[in-house]
Amino acid sequence: MKEQQYFMQFGVTDLDEIRTLVEEWQAAVETVTAQAPEKPGRASLPLTYDSVEVNVDKERGPGQDVFLVYWAPLPMIDQFFKNLRQKGLNFTQEFDVEGPVIRCRLIPAAPQP
Repeated sequence: MKEQQYFMQFGVTDLDEIRTLVEEWQAAVETVTAQAPEKPGRASLPLTYDSVEVNVDKERGPGQDVFLVYWAPLPMIDQFFKNLRQKGLNFTQEFDVEGPVIRCRLIPAAPQP
């Protein structure tokens, strides 16, 4: 049985945020892949969700969002969220009641004195 794929959109404004999210996504992919039970004739979990799509509006100005877009089953997204929390990153999550859509945004860390 095929797992339901979720569309997750992460709004970011800064290049460091993009780097962090891409690195943590790859770490989550590696973790989930390592935990996947092997089946006869299949060496590992097929990675249909190992890439990140970046959407940038042509009219984007400084400080406006860039969206990182992911398609993945919920266990993959849960691992990604777990990795972000372990790094001490805070973020919002909004689940769309109409379908399998999750909208997220990093919450900036408070400036250090």
